[in-house]
Amino acid sequence: MPRALAAQFAGGKPVPCPVGGYDLRSLGKGQLATATREWDDPYFLAADVHSLVSRRNDPVRLFNARSLWGHYSVAADGHRALLQLVGFTSRPNDSVSIGLPRPWRSVAMYQTESEAPAILGAVTVEGRREIHLPAFTHYAAVEFRS
Repeated sequence: MPRALAAQFAGGKPVPCPVGGYDLRSLGKGQLATATREWDDPYFLAADVHSLVSRRNDPVRLFNARSLWGHYSVAADGHRALLQLVGFTSRPNDSVSIGLPRPWRSVAMYQTESEAPAILGAVTVEGRREIHLPAFTHYAAVEFRS
């Protein structure tokens, strides 16, 4: 939270903070991070928040995603999810992998270059489940079902 709001939250005892520029204190069952400096760049703020929350809470992780934008959404019942990927170059994205924190019964990839979806399977890499995507250029939608 910005420095101006920090005074409104008492917070508990100080906790070691892994990210410079923030004070971390216990609060209820969690922790409260307060900025010790003014925020001046939204990119660095987003990177700081990601570091403070940690990657273990990411719903998916992209590897080798170079210039891809991804949007992940989950159905209200939690049994279906969709990851949409948009490429911003004309080069094919030919080595993209998705790291999954939870197992899915089926994974299918839809892309503009083909009529039928590609049915994908997970592999284990360094102790984590990953899906290796087929090459695509501009758009791919990856559907997960439990």
